[in-house]
Amino acid sequence: MVFDFDRSVTAAHFRATGWDVLDYNHSNPFESHHFYLCDFRTNHTKIFSVKQERVRNQSTPTFFSMEMLASGVGELMLEMAKDKQAQDQELINECGAVVVCYAKNTQTYRQWLYQAQAGERLQMIINIYPSPTPDDKLSVMVRPFAANCSDPMLSADEVTRYSRTVEAMDKTNHPEWFGIKKKKLGGRR
Repeated sequence: MVFDFDRSVTAAHFRATGWDVLDYNHSNPFESHHFYLCDFRTNHTKIFSVKQERVRNQSTPTFFSMEMLASGVGELMLEMAKDKQAQDQELINECGAVVVCYAKNTQTYRQWLYQAQAGERLQMIINIYPSPTPDDKLSVMVRPFAANCSDPMLSADEVTRYSRTVEAMDKTNHPEWFGIKKKKLGGRR
């Protein structure tokens, strides 16, 4: 049996931060950007650790619209939530590639790139909300944001806290995303 130092260190970091070791998918936490997907439709959270060099070098096809990429992220997360234990490595790799492509096309990523120091790790959380129209099951509302973190990765508890905080802000600032009608204030009686 060959000892894999990189995998052992990564497994220790994943366990220490509350993530399942099965969530490990690409590289150690020190060389990776991390994408945390919080799916509010299934209450499923998934982390993708992708080597910084791979994110930097992955091309972003221009023929995919943001709506197509967001829909792809949502659809792949549904597939992954179906059977959490029997995760197909091909499905994980496909979802990771789509997530990186989506992320690199967001204003959040561009702003992070502008502000990031050399070697800084991206910690992007992507909230996936159900469609505000109940008859449109395939449509999703995808909301990316970045979090500052001096540690190699965010803990599962931190991701949940950040995700819920942003969800509450979104419900207040964008109730239409959740199918909530804005209350009209003032006016004639």
